Amino acid sequence: MSKKEKLLQKILSNPRDVRFEELDRLLKHFGIECRRVRGDHFIYKRKGYRALPIPRKTPVRSIYVKQALDLIEDLIEMDDES
Repeated sequence: MSKKEKLLQKILSNPRDVRFEELDRLLKHFGIECRRVRGDHFIYKRKGYRALPIPRKTPVRSIYVKQALDLIEDLIEMDDES
């Protein structure tokens, strides 16, 4: 199991206790880039998908973790179809 898969499993098992740095690392592993920073919000974007604003707080609120996981799930499903 790769580091990316381990981190994904850790976040899936406990989405309420995720550090911002862990979520940032996971998003970057899946090719989702931080496009800009506005105040304490980091805006993540991948071509063809909507922007995902995430405030830099630890732990990250579970709603933002869920949105990030939904985006990652869509990317995984797209890879499986290819």
